[in-house]
Amino acid sequence: MSKMVIERLVGHRGQMGTHPENTLCGFKAAINAGAKIVECDIQLTQDGVPVVLHDDNLKRTAGSDISIFDLSFAQAQQYSVHYGAKFGDKYAGESIPSLAAFAELIASHPGVRTMVELKQESIDAFGLECFTQAVFPVLEALKSQVIIISFNVDVVVAAMNAGFSSGWVVEHMDDNSKHMALKVKPPFLITDIRKVDSQNPLLWCPPQGHRWQWMLYDVVELEKVLALLDNGVDLIETADIVKLCQLLS
Repeated sequence: MSKMVIERLVGHRGQMGTHPENTLCGFKAAINAGAKIVECDIQLTQDGVPVVLHDDNLKRTAGSDISIFDLSFAQAQQYSVHYGAKFGDKYAGESIPSLAAFAELIASHPGVRTMVELKQESIDAFGLECFTQAVFPVLEALKSQVIIISFNVDVVVAAMNAGFSSGWVVEHMDDNSKHMALKVKPPFLITDIRKVDSQNPLLWCPPQGHRWQWMLYDVVELEKVLALLDNGVDLIETADIVKLCQLLS
């Protein structure tokens, strides 16, 4: 039972509860604790290198008010994303991982899957085609372990056309979004738990002949996780997957 629950947990940006988000040390902590799925975010540097980073600005995680779009990959490596405001100097020196380095980590753990979110800021800055052409080849050899996700439904469609599993992050749980989901038929649908009734999620049913999985984020309380899974939610994204894995072990 516990093992089945752990397999339905997703480490949000790695292990945000105790480690800086979207860092290799955070992803390793999640995987070492038993996580079977970890999620990351992707932006592009000025020279078009995909990196694992949520914000397009480094102010929050590195303390420097500069855009990743104004830095080459080599320049970006000079910044430490140890999230000092939250963790002090505990993780000082933790650099922004390239997507290639993250992919290498995932490849070394064949039993682990990853949800890779392509961020809208980089789509706006570089264009959808440029962004996907930078990201998809890096992940090509890991298709069985990768789920491409985005708030941008065009990314979801592009990923499906390229042979990747994919998921749409639904911003608005309304009829227009429901109709889009029924049209695109992604393998995964994802939304913020605050946008549904956590006691009775009433998630959209897939069209006949199709199966999709729902993921809700972000949940850290074990009792709430178990209740949601019992109520028909397939996956739960959590900021503290290490704590949940320990409680379930």
